[in-house]
Amino acid sequence: MEREIKLQANKEQLKQIRSLPVLVPFLEGPPRTEHLVSTYFDTRDLVFHEEGIALRVRAIGDAFVQTLKTQGSTKAGLYVRGEYETPVDANVPDIDVLRNCVPKKSSVARLLAMTDIGTALVPQFTTRVKRTVLSLRFPEGDEVELALDDGVIESGSSSETFQEVELELKTGKPDRLYHLALDLLRAVPMRISSLSKGERGYNLIRPMSYSATRAQPLVLRKKDTAEAAFECIVQNCLAQIQGNELGVVKSDDAEPVHQMRVGIRRLRSALDLVEPLLVFPVSLEAELKWIAGKLGSWEAGRCT
Repeated sequence: MEREIKLQANKEQLKQIRSLPVLVPFLEGPPRTEHLVSTYFDTRDLVFHEEGIALRVRAIGDAFVQTLKTQGSTKAGLYVRGEYETPVDANVPDIDVLRNCVPKKSSVARLLAMTDIGTALVPQFTTRVKRTVLSLRFPEGDEVELALDDGVIESGSSSETFQEVELELKTGKPDRLYHLALDLLRAVPMRISSLSKGERGYNLIRPMSYSATRAQPLVLRKKDTAEAAFECIVQNCLAQIQGNELGVVKSDDAEPVHQMRVGIRRLRSALDLVEPLLVFPVSLEAELKWIAGKLGSWEAGRCT
């Protein structure tokens, strides 16, 4: 399973992060720079994309590696998804090798089992990335790969440049990624990224719609502790809030704004519910009130 957090950055911020003193005690050797060229493959009618699957072949020097990533999930900014990676002989996928990697009864296996799927695959877009990698090891044994990416995505005559920071957990607990991300954000203000490179590439081919994300059903179990129930509720609220981010930023529709406001109200209610048990920073409540007020003004403006 791949577990990572992505942060949007710019070129200057990448330089700042590379030299942050807070990272120095945990560095496992000097940073290394890689030049990565990845070609993403799909059928002409984008069957893989429809199933939430990304399939790429990456050139690393004279070698080639194919990677298939499943849709997975994103909770509170943490990407969790299946990842299957094997060497290949050329810059094209080897479906037979992938068939031997994925679980036999999975939806991915059923897709790969289609007899003509290998010949139906064509290149869809390419990413070219200059990546600076910092390998970090923490006293508790957690290992994190911190990647600073400066690249471009190309599909025909369309292209998009990007800079981002990837924090990938190699071994250890996901908490380590959150603590590290917060350390970085205190030093270099950035935003959590809600799009993978694959999603950015597909957006060049088929621009995505920024529809509103409503609250999903919340399932609590009788055996859940108060802490587990609270964590589940908060993750549900954050999923609704983050799911509407692109709609708020890129769409003129008022509904994503409304649904983000709903998510924030639900989150504030959850915080009030456990107030006797937990003490929250005053700044958290202030930030929630601030964004709720901004969204209220935007919603009123878009509805008039």
